[in-house]
Amino acid sequence: MEKTDFEYIVIGAGPAGVQMAYCMEKAGKDYIVLERNDSVGSFYQKYPRHRTLISINKKHNYFKEREFNLRHDWNSLLCDEDDISFFNYSDDLFPDAGLLVDYMRDFTNKFNLKIRLNTNIVNVHREAAIDTRHPSRFTITDQNGKKFTCKVLVVGTGPILPHNPDIEGIEHADTYQEHTLDLKEYENKKVLILGGGNSAFECADHLAGSAAMIHMCTRTPVKLAWDSHFVGHLRAVNNNVLDMYHLKSLHALRQCDTKKFVKEEDGTITQTFEMELPHWNPPGTATFTSKGYDKVILATGWKFINIDMFDDTCKPETHTEGKYVVLDEHWESTVPDLFFIGTSMQSRDRRAASGFIHGFRYNVRTLSHMLCARYDGDELPKKTFQSIDAEELSKFMIERVSTTSALYQMGQGYLCDVVILKPQDKEKESGQDKMTGTVEYYYELPREWVMKSDFFMKARTHDDSHNRGQPPQVPENERDRVLQTR
Repeated sequence: MEKTDFEYIVIGAGPAGVQMAYCMEKAGKDYIVLERNDSVGSFYQKYPRHRTLISINKKHNYFKEREFNLRHDWNSLLCDEDDISFFNYSDDLFPDAGLLVDYMRDFTNKFNLKIRLNTNIVNVHREAAIDTRHPSRFTITDQNGKKFTCKVLVVGTGPILPHNPDIEGIEHADTYQEHTLDLKEYENKKVLILGGGNSAFECADHLAGSAAMIHMCTRTPVKLAWDSHFVGHLRAVNNNVLDMYHLKSLHALRQCDTKKFVKEEDGTITQTFEMELPHWNPPGTATFTSKGYDKVILATGWKFINIDMFDDTCKPETHTEGKYVVLDEHWESTVPDLFFIGTSMQSRDRRAASGFIHGFRYNVRTLSHMLCARYDGDELPKKTFQSIDAEELSKFMIERVSTTSALYQMGQGYLCDVVILKPQDKEKESGQDKMTGTVEYYYELPREWVMKSDFFMKARTHDDSHNRGQPPQVPENERDRVLQTR
């Protein structure tokens, strides 16, 4: 009889789901990953629509350390073996997206990860706890009515639904997800693209040589990654139309708020929009119309949750018009024991790289450690020094900071390492005081979780009787003994 009850269930076998599966497999946990399509990484079989990744694949970086090179390998998942790297799949700096599917299939097979394909989850239900012997559990139902149960549910469904704006006449527009890629359909046509992110500019770049005019409309100023240093903002690889706009080559960018689309008798589409005019006297808002568009394409982003999948017993809170799930410092939703991974993790992070593989792979690994500590009593990863030796610690920390890829990508106050000093006595050595004791060095923890959690902030320096999986407790008046490196 097929097993259907697990401690951990992961929904979605994209990069985050596969990364979590690897971590759970390595830890020997009771888990299964449920994937609705017939392949891991199926999102990348279609997206990005124009098939070029914007995650870099820089193979030659002078230094040989694998950890250092992961700083510039934005597609590989984390594992302990060197021979399964995305570097082996392409020499291109921006590779074809289909290669990521091949890589993930090979990764899954190599580590024999427990993934069940063709399992589309249509309902998630949570039974309340009855008593300590009958704790709360999730019941998950697939498209065939088959039910799975678990104590901890991890959702990694990624960008799952288009985030289309509420605009009158929106039905006259195509979407990023479904618009035709046939360039002949756009030859000498006037095209309006709604959106100012990478997907919008990806579309525009594809059409730039075929369309007569491309007008790009965005409600807020376009943010450039080279200015903001945020990987989710517009990347140079997609900004040819912006270049053409500034060089006066017909294509244009307009900051406005679209209010309505009307399909005219001749088949063209008219846009009605409002535009702020702060330099007028007096400043105001004006309404304009722009006529004659042959095609309108919505490239306004994604929702990272299908809220309808959850019934009323476990419907998590969302924000930004239902685009993101509300998550706490360790990626738990407002529903206890329900966590979100992958691109959903950017719900809390618009500074580092949580929206991309090269960021959330570290978040997922960290979450796996935190889940094992919370639910199974495992220890968080740490290195213990048997003496408080400043020279030894300095050497270790300099090497760590010089090579770490996790803190390199997920710094900016997001992930941090934590050092706990546990002094005992002072001894005289060569006329100088020397402190004896131990040092515990913890890896890659969410900074906000560290600063708010009793897990660290109320630990006792001299008490080694802490529960397994918990760091020693530091009293309030010794918080300065806890150091963070990032």
